[in-house]
Amino acid sequence: MIGGVCMAFGSAALSEFVGIGYVFGAFLAGYMIPDAWRPALIARLEWPATFILMPFFFMATGLRTEADLLATSTILLVLALVGTTLVGKMLGAGVPALLAGATWREAASLGALLQTKGLMEVLVATILLDHGVISAASFSALVLMAIICTAIAAPMLRLLAPDWQRIRVPATP
Repeated sequence: MIGGVCMAFGSAALSEFVGIGYVFGAFLAGYMIPDAWRPALIARLEWPATFILMPFFFMATGLRTEADLLATSTILLVLALVGTTLVGKMLGAGVPALLAGATWREAASLGALLQTKGLMEVLVATILLDHGVISAASFSALVLMAIICTAIAAPMLRLLAPDWQRIRVPATP
């Protein structure tokens, strides 16, 4: 347990020092953990990471949001991002699913499920902001887009596939 935590902190610090971001280093540490250690580490770290650390990450993200959220330009940018994301995910997932033999409802449901981007989108936007690739206004719009798209994923799925909880995926051999 202590070895895994030290490995995560060490790898995160090293990757931050070389300029690729602490997130990548921590991810690589998790990837390199020996298989024998994984179940114990997950059992011990999942609860504190989810219920204690994640709220602080999202609070820090909210504190970094500097744009005037009621400004017309911000609202238009968020609407454009949400619209583009919705259409892109629905078509990007739906068309191949249809070509593979799925029904339109299954294809659309897959596109709806792909709207959930929450944490990954926020991480990418944070890294881009930290490296000066995007502005604070763009960061704010991207975070709002991630929150909106993630929030509408479940209602979209309920609308498209009201019986989704009864769907059983056959086990692969």
